[in-house]
Amino acid sequence: MPGYFKRDDANDAAFQWGWFRSGDEGFYIRDKAGEPFFFISGRLKELIIRGGVTIAPLEIDEVLRSHPLVRFAMAVPFQHRYYGEEIAAYVVPRNDISPPTEAELLAHCRQRLPFSKCPKIIRFGEAVPYTSTGKPKRLGLKLSLASTLAAYRDLPV
Repeated sequence: MPGYFKRDDANDAAFQWGWFRSGDEGFYIRDKAGEPFFFISGRLKELIIRGGVTIAPLEIDEVLRSHPLVRFAMAVPFQHRYYGEEIAAYVVPRNDISPPTEAELLAHCRQRLPFSKCPKIIRFGEAVPYTSTGKPKRLGLKLSLASTLAAYRDLPV
């Protein structure tokens, strides 16, 4: 594509050194014939950098969503004194009658993820923030939870 229509600012950010930078994170796998297939696994802006290690939040989302009492879950980073960023999770229970507890969800994650990828805090909610295209708003959720999660900034984990 030649560029964004009448968006010089977007073109300056997206086209660098002759390459188009979409902001997507992904990988490719070659089939038996050697043809590459590209898979998008997330957005670079949404990565969590915990203690200098880059963590893709989608794996954490999937583990939380695999719990039978969870309807929706999304991992979000929060500022942390020791690790730079630490992992929290926003969870919408499947129903209000028997919602999961924070301890139950943390144990569920510990059985399926290494310690470094496990959320340290779980926040429960009722609504899921979506973009106009139907994608969950991870960065918007991070901002809306920032003041609540600031209380955990200095706690050792």
